[in-house]
Amino acid sequence: MKRQVVSTCLVGSMLVGTMAAPAMAVSMDKLTDVKTTDWFYPAVQYVAEHDYMIGVGGERFAPTMEMTRSMFVTVLARLEGVKDESAKSNFKDVPDNTWYTKAVNWAAANGIVEGNGADMFLPDQVITRQDMCTMMARYIAYHEKKHNVTHEKKGEEKTFPDADKISSYAQEAVKKCVTWGLVEGNELGYFMPQGTATRAEAATIVSRLSWKSNPSGGGGGGGGTTPTTETANYVIKVKLDVPGSVSATDPELLVNYSNVTVSGTTVTGDKTFGQVANDLVTGENANALSNAINEAMNKVKGKTVTQTVGGRQVTVSISDDYTISATATVKATEVINNTQGVSLLASQAELEALINKLQTGGEMTFTKDELLVMSDLLDEIAEVGTMTDEQIQEKIDQVVADKPELEQLASGMTPDAVRDAAADYQVQVEEVLTEIGVTKDEIAGLPADFESTEITKDPVLMNVAVDLGAYYDKAVGKFNTSKDKVISRMETELGLTFTADQKAKAEAVYDLNDPAKYVKNNNDGTLTLKATADYLKLIQDNVAAAGDFYASLGQNETFYKGLLERIENKYQDGYGVDYDCTSGSFMDSMAALLGDSDGIMVDGTTFREDVTFSVSADVNEDTYSAWRDLLMRKFSWADILPADMPGALDRLVGNYELTFTIDKQ
Repeated sequence: MKRQVVSTCLVGSMLVGTMAAPAMAVSMDKLTDVKTTDWFYPAVQYVAEHDYMIGVGGERFAPTMEMTRSMFVTVLARLEGVKDESAKSNFKDVPDNTWYTKAVNWAAANGIVEGNGADMFLPDQVITRQDMCTMMARYIAYHEKKHNVTHEKKGEEKTFPDADKISSYAQEAVKKCVTWGLVEGNELGYFMPQGTATRAEAATIVSRLSWKSNPSGGGGGGGGTTPTTETANYVIKVKLDVPGSVSATDPELLVNYSNVTVSGTTVTGDKTFGQVANDLVTGENANALSNAINEAMNKVKGKTVTQTVGGRQVTVSISDDYTISATATVKATEVINNTQGVSLLASQAELEALINKLQTGGEMTFTKDELLVMSDLLDEIAEVGTMTDEQIQEKIDQVVADKPELEQLASGMTPDAVRDAAADYQVQVEEVLTEIGVTKDEIAGLPADFESTEITKDPVLMNVAVDLGAYYDKAVGKFNTSKDKVISRMETELGLTFTADQKAKAEAVYDLNDPAKYVKNNNDGTLTLKATADYLKLIQDNVAAAGDFYASLGQNETFYKGLLERIENKYQDGYGVDYDCTSGSFMDSMAALLGDSDGIMVDGTTFREDVTFSVSADVNEDTYSAWRDLLMRKFSWADILPADMPGALDRLVGNYELTFTIDKQ
């Protein structure tokens, strides 16, 4: 039983608990406070369809409202078919003829409730988790005897860290409810026996009831099953095994479906692939996703990664507030060297040798000849500050002309950034002279055989700030202009001509992958990562949109098998991807699920048995290159990716395996 963040609703509970009549039942599609993406949606749908729980008025179910004792007893009575009829109360604090009077009398007469002494029931008191288990255990014992059925065991015994907080009268009941699979602990494993329960949690417990007829037969009715009705419970799990360098834990998502029922030709409680996918990224699973995102975010913040791109050293830094900045080294000779018709005293070879020496850093000494070259270098670097934007841009363009592989890197360099880098480089070179104890004016008067004292120096580099906003604008621009081509390519690969509805849903999936949704352009040359909550919502929205799109296709098993085979033949080789399935052919089994529009747990009227799918991918430099080439062919904006695997991705190298399991309990 998953506990959501709930504000105290005692006033609302008292109000509902003392109403003269219950609210009317309401259809799921009209409820304004229950969405299909909510973790409790399947449970609310189940209790609403069976009229075990009804709305509170105004087309509201009030999932976060706390349950009162009278509410919960009424639910149990409805499970047994006890009608909400007028009755004379057997308790002093239960009025005659309320919507819960007969339910309280029934529960007391059958040992499900015992009151609170002095003929008091406390109908408006919110129910605690341990008291809900107590009532449920007594109800199940009553139901098993009356209908000659047994409640199936779906959970395992466990010891909670706060087990000592469970009252003695409730300990056995809590134990039974755990082994029946009705309740669980919270994310940290605590049971919280004194915590109160919400209407959503109560609905979840009721939806998990699962009866099995005993061999000797027995009565039916109420919440029991009939001989023609079969019920199964499923656990669907998705686990991602990742390299240890990526995460210390392997993310796992889990969802339970209780009371999937086949009665003759009628199936209830089954879920489509899209609905299951939504459940796996919402509700209690959202916490697991948030934790995984947080771990990834924390691993990159405060980090600096340096790599070589096209022979240039590029440094990318992510600050503690997730702001991304970058610099790239540029050789001084690429921004000076006769730009304004100035002849260097030193030869080009001597200048290159000095720049390389300074760029290497470490222990070094300098001769008089080298210092003379250094003096010329300082003069030329100082001249960069007076160059026009056009002159600097010409130098940048010349670099790209000489080395086309630097085009992407150079596109993020601005004249102002080059000037700033030159000014900083000048300061670094002047510091070298200071450390060896020589001024620029003294160099010419030094003896011919002069050699400086040895100094230890960090590399002297001209680091030009890279305007990441330029890459951002390019990516966003290409994304916006590529939509029609991508949608057309989807039609071609699916072998369909989209209807207006299908095209709109495909575009919705495309729009969710706009680079602007994943990173913020600060308009100062830097970018900032979005917050964890933003990335979580993007995952959830992508899953929901993809589910809507594929549901709109309305295709059968044959279609999906052909599609999967085409994808495998076209893309698997060279990408390090392998498929596996425990129940025979991956293609056959996956196509059967994708093509089952009624739900993936029941095939027609037959329960599916356990099945496990797995997809593994080996991430390395070769597969990175193959995937980049694939993206370059499929998405025109993908050329912003570097040709070589960036050093920042080194820790991502390794084997990944995604496992999807349907486990029939």
